[in-house]
Amino acid sequence: FRAEGNDFFSCVMDVKHKTVEVCQGTRTNNQLEPLDLLGNDGESSSAAASVEAKCWHRLRVTSLGNNMTFYCDQQELGHCRVPQVCKQVNLASVDKHRRQLPLRKCYDKLIFKDATEESSEIMKGDEITEVNDAVDVEAMLLELKKPIALRMVVCRMQPGHLGIWVGKNAVAWVKDYSVVDFTDYEDQLRHGGHMVSLAKKQQEQDEYLAKVSDKREEQAATTLQCAVQLRKDLVKQRMRVYRDAEAAGQAQDLREATALQWVFFLAFFNKIDKVLHEPEIFEPIYHEYLETLDRECPPPPPPPLEKPPRERDEELQHKYEVTKATHAQLAKSTALRVLGPEQYERLRTSEKGIALLQEQKGSIAQKCWEHAMQATTERDHQEYLRKAFCLENDYDSVEDIAPEEFKRWLESKAEEMELAARKRAAKDSKKPTSSPMAAPVGSPTPSSTVSK
Repeated sequence: FRAEGNDFFSCVMDVKHKTVEVCQGTRTNNQLEPLDLLGNDGESSSAAASVEAKCWHRLRVTSLGNNMTFYCDQQELGHCRVPQVCKQVNLASVDKHRRQLPLRKCYDKLIFKDATEESSEIMKGDEITEVNDAVDVEAMLLELKKPIALRMVVCRMQPGHLGIWVGKNAVAWVKDYSVVDFTDYEDQLRHGGHMVSLAKKQQEQDEYLAKVSDKREEQAATTLQCAVQLRKDLVKQRMRVYRDAEAAGQAQDLREATALQWVFFLAFFNKIDKVLHEPEIFEPIYHEYLETLDRECPPPPPPPLEKPPRERDEELQHKYEVTKATHAQLAKSTALRVLGPEQYERLRTSEKGIALLQEQKGSIAQKCWEHAMQATTERDHQEYLRKAFCLENDYDSVEDIAPEEFKRWLESKAEEMELAARKRAAKDSKKPTSSPMAAPVGSPTPSSTVSK
């Protein structure tokens, strides 16, 4: 594995000595040296393996974070640390509960899950090693939650190349290779571990609640036992008098004395009850009690005499209210725009204004009736008729018109038109009629008569 500008690490297979070893090479020359067991760069272990010429061997490299491990034929040889570049990133202070950094805790590291808008220098996969001089993970998390300026040290792994290098006098054949990304698998494992921890906490909570419930049940059973035992002791104590009297041969006398005592108490309380129920004492208290009861806890209202409305009637009423509110709002906005607020309030509240509004409704209804009589299509005729009916009978919508009532209104309007036509014909018949030939000399002409 070679990273640009850094030392490289190699898994050396020595066919002559049949050994496999992880070595480190400097960037200045290609000299390989075994890794220092106590150094900071990595650990190595020489492993005797059956390394032979003209034989297939499986080499495998796993990378987790900045740790890289080498394997040969399923045997671990050693691991090294991938070179990292560290830089300081400063974030400005923000308001409380505003900073949201896409971080995740991976073992003892804080890694960015994605780039953040706080700084363009941060990329996905960068690791935070220090926040405001805090190097512990929990301390860094506490610093990140504060709405203050942050001074972070962010490390980023250097990209490199992984391949096979062969000596000058040797030949190596590659039969197969594969690259597997375990990021999703790692996320699944992390999610599974999180779910297991949640299930464990839930199980502990359920066990705690079960123990608390058992403890409460035990305390309740103990309390009941104590109460029953106490009552039993009281009964024994009261019965001890009768047993002693029976043993002394005075049971009959004790029974008579007890019965006499009960009779005396009953007679005494009966006398008190009679005295308290006398009208002079009982009635004022009773009336005061009834007044207090009416004032503090009045009786419920009586049920309505009418039958409850049907579902169809309730839907119709709801539709009527919605339509009424819609048209009322439209009419109010139009009146305010045309008349102004002052004149609108004056017309709406004064008697003269109400009468004027009724007169305007009547004139508009008459115009709608005239348009209906002059309509050329049946559709326009019916539309104007229904508008005139709504204005004369104070309906909010043509959809609420009852067919029977509309029919009666049409009949009454037809009778009114017939009556008006008769009156007009009778008035016309009363006018004098004469011809120019029969008119005497000096009499007025028909035109002058009509004008008079």
